[in-house]
Amino acid sequence: MACLLSMVIFCAEIANTFAQKPSAKPASSAIVKESTKVKNSIVAFLQWYKVNLHEANKFPLLAKDSLGYYAVNKKAADDYLNFMRSSKWVSEKYIAYWIKYFNDKAEMLKKEKLASDMPEGFDFDFVLITQEQELILNKIAQLKSNIISINASTALVSVK
Repeated sequence: MACLLSMVIFCAEIANTFAQKPSAKPASSAIVKESTKVKNSIVAFLQWYKVNLHEANKFPLLAKDSLGYYAVNKKAADDYLNFMRSSKWVSEKYIAYWIKYFNDKAEMLKKEKLASDMPEGFDFDFVLITQEQELILNKIAQLKSNIISINASTALVSVK
């Protein structure tokens, strides 16, 4: 099982570490400490998501218009993103990514006029980018993470 978790998590503690000496790289012990905080944040977020998965899946992101064509339910998308924001684990950059995603899909659906098949891009979990969330959420403790990059406000982490 491999998954690249598509989440950008903001940790205020990271900004503090990098801001202390802007002209120099942080000491390797500081990077290790911050990497541990980032990994712990991911685990905490996934635990929150596991508890709240049912609630997150209640938002009807797709609806059918008066002619029976699929459309993005923008109110539901906004409510979903506010719900994710309420976790306090996701960044505004993450929220902005999904706002653009839903807006782009809304435009695509206006042009393509789909009535029967599930529109592309709505057949997976938006946090875990999979159809089998349980495979990941039931093994949170066994997940291996690797910091790809880290700076004052963003950490990119692969999770397997």
